[in-house]
Amino acid sequence: MTRRAIAVAVGICLMGAWGMTERRTAAQDTGARDYLRIAAVQERQSARGTMVQSIRYQACSASAAGWSCRDFRNARDTEDSLAAALAAVGAEGWELVSAGTVEADSSANAVLWFKRARR
Repeated sequence: MTRRAIAVAVGICLMGAWGMTERRTAAQDTGARDYLRIAAVQERQSARGTMVQSIRYQACSASAAGWSCRDFRNARDTEDSLAAALAAVGAEGWELVSAGTVEADSSANAVLWFKRARR
């Protein structure tokens, strides 16, 4: 076989494999999705005459009735709070689909958007 014939045969095999994957994925996908966001929430508290600012992360899932939220907070380290939130939603099968910011209360907060097949 010539190089050209081998290249054509490989191309045909790859296109066939791609088509099988597309059909299998389409058959498994019902289209129904659940959505979740993780957002940073800033808190300000007065402690003995000084303002103390802390950040916690909130994971909220969307439903027809509204948002259902749970908090992830670590008093020592904000990054640990985010790590705990990401580990929890990852273990539940959520996939990250987008990252951005939402402006509220004259500040911009990071928001991570997730989805999964409806359960």
